[in-house]
Amino acid sequence: MTAHATPIVIVGAGLAGASVAFAAARRGLGTRIHVFEREPGPGRHATAQNAAMVRALLDEDVLAAWGSAGTLWWNALPAGVDTPGLFRRTGSVLLAEQAATRARLEARVAMACRAGLEARMIGAAELRATWPMLEAVPFTAAAHVAEDGVADPVALAARLLADAEAHGATVHYDRALTGVVVAGGRVRAADFKTHAEHASRSRSSLEVAELVLASGAWAPEQLRALPADDRGLAPWRRHLALVGEVGCLAALGLEHDSPFFWHVDRQAYFRPESGAVLTSVCDVAASLAGQPKVASDIDERLHARLAEVFPFLLDLPLRRTWAGLRTYRPSHDFVLGAAEIGGLHLACGLGGHGVTCVGPIGEAVARGLAAQ
Repeated sequence: MTAHATPIVIVGAGLAGASVAFAAARRGLGTRIHVFEREPGPGRHATAQNAAMVRALLDEDVLAAWGSAGTLWWNALPAGVDTPGLFRRTGSVLLAEQAATRARLEARVAMACRAGLEARMIGAAELRATWPMLEAVPFTAAAHVAEDGVADPVALAARLLADAEAHGATVHYDRALTGVVVAGGRVRAADFKTHAEHASRSRSSLEVAELVLASGAWAPEQLRALPADDRGLAPWRRHLALVGEVGCLAALGLEHDSPFFWHVDRQAYFRPESGAVLTSVCDVAASLAGQPKVASDIDERLHARLAEVFPFLLDLPLRRTWAGLRTYRPSHDFVLGAAEIGGLHLACGLGGHGVTCVGPIGEAVARGLAAQ
């Protein structure tokens, strides 16, 4: 195998890995790209366990520009990917209670407008007149972005991978990374096992030119095993819940395409979903990689927090709760690009913002791969 033909291996077929594969393949690297995913299909973990909201105005200062760029990408999906149903533009309403939060939202709105988005601040009285259910919600101002909305991240991951395959990439499912060979300060090979092979000594090894870790909650342990700096990355559990019977939206004055509402100070949100309401109180707990267990007391905690933030949701029956993982570092900035080991690239630490920022993230990492 010639040096030029040596594979570019991407570990993970969630949004991060799929977006890198897509962008790199469209840069002419398709025939060298191999994506390895531990599950039998794409996007089975964090990609499928979130609220799927595209939100331009991100809380973290270090990520502010990413939010606008990601939202613009969703509103003009690349040709060949823009299939119906991937994105539903609903708009967003971010609520602020504290003066400092209002000032931060005003700065974010100004940044979004400069980027070309339709964003504005809304006074509390105007917003309550439009959405009477907010009467008992504690806030003083809000920000609205017309281009925000709700995505289908699993379908997008599958679509991005299909496009990469059409450009020559190969996607391998049921292949978990079990080891990386580093020699002379550079990644040389990667080892993989199927689920059936996991208890045996059997493994498949592949020579590697460039290795991209886009493995979400598994990235910290994979970095430590190399060994390499794990950047303080860690997976954190968050619960989501579906409340209300089908048809309850009208009683709240909501429609299927109504905006999502996010209380920035009290960290809770809700949006219409399948005729009911999807909500979360943005709880945080350390977790291991994999499918997190639902906390035994989450129903009580959900009730208590909603009573403080969105009391009108308490009248709706709780239909189900589930948990997902968000992997990030203490500083909350993304971990992207070349690492300290030659040939190693990172696409992790997205912290729940992978849905919003998927397009620009893939482009950023693909640029580095194309430069090698």
